Amino acid sequence: MSQPTYGSGSRATKKAVLHLHAPPSRVFPLLCPERERDWIAGWDYTMVYSQSGYAEPGCVFTTTLPDEGLTIWMCAEHMPDRRVVFSRVTPGLITIHWEMDLSQPTPGDTDLAVTWTVTGLSEAGNRFVDTMLDERFSGLTGMLKRCLDHYFTTGTMLPVGL
Repeated sequence: MSQPTYGSGSRATKKAVLHLHAPPSRVFPLLCPERERDWIAGWDYTMVYSQSGYAEPGCVFTTTLPDEGLTIWMCAEHMPDRRVVFSRVTPGLITIHWEMDLSQPTPGDTDLAVTWTVTGLSEAGNRFVDTMLDERFSGLTGMLKRCLDHYFTTGTMLPVGL
């Protein structure tokens, strides 16, 4: 029996596991808005609050993406080499509770489990959840895997378009 829900927001959860050829101690520091500039072409953000300048519990930053507009992010959990969680809100569109859990299946490798729980905040947000989420999530996780694989192999950012 499903649980009753209240309110007008659509919600869905998506999960993927990225197998990476680097240990958690190399993967985890890259899961940070500042360090993402090292390995994601075109990534940009504005730090609102951080004591260290990097991801940490309670840090807040914003992004502005062409198809989303202003998005506000907060680091909700930060357990080095094990887990990081971001909550993000794109006002008037969606929220995403973004969990990343790291495990080491074999020495020198990481399984990065990515879980998105997405809630629509409007009719447009509900349409995103109901019709576009699968494609956006699989596209993003595929891009992250390609970028991280390239970075761990070459030490450089994957050029745009590859």
